[in-house]
Amino acid sequence: MRPVHDYNKSIKILDSTHIETFDSVLIDIGALGKGYFVDKLDEYLKTENIKKFLVNGSGDIRYFGNEKIQVGLEHPSDKNKVIGKVDMGTGAMCASGCDRRQWGDYHHIIDPASLTSPKNILSTWVIAGNAALADALATCLFLAPPENFESKFKFEYCILNSEMLIKKSEGFHAEFY
Repeated sequence: MRPVHDYNKSIKILDSTHIETFDSVLIDIGALGKGYFVDKLDEYLKTENIKKFLVNGSGDIRYFGNEKIQVGLEHPSDKNKVIGKVDMGTGAMCASGCDRRQWGDYHHIIDPASLTSPKNILSTWVIAGNAALADALATCLFLAPPENFESKFKFEYCILNSEMLIKKSEGFHAEFY
């Protein structure tokens, strides 16, 4: 096992784009970082005047184009199957599921109030204007209802619970099998 160094002694933030490290440092920015990187690729492709593209950051997607595309909704217990499809226009779609990164009774989301991983939700999907927001909200929906975020952010969502029942926003236009 590798020792964890004191963050404040290992890194110095110089400005908004530069850091200085004094020790070996591992910065894990997780899913939000992946969404952010997808958004940065989107920005770059637009500056290059690319008129239609899809950036797929391991399931965090950002689409730019005039037509809608169909995106499959992965089955929570079989990554080779989909449970439905959604029509998506320009924007980002991210998902979160309890089937990834599991350790015994835990998966990648742990509720800080109960110190347990939520078992009542299997998967979430969020469509938003950017991938960082969609990814963050897809995770948040495991811990709080979408109504908690609707007045603060513009997004569409779909939540699959442990009884295989769907709750979705009006604008999440999906067909389920």
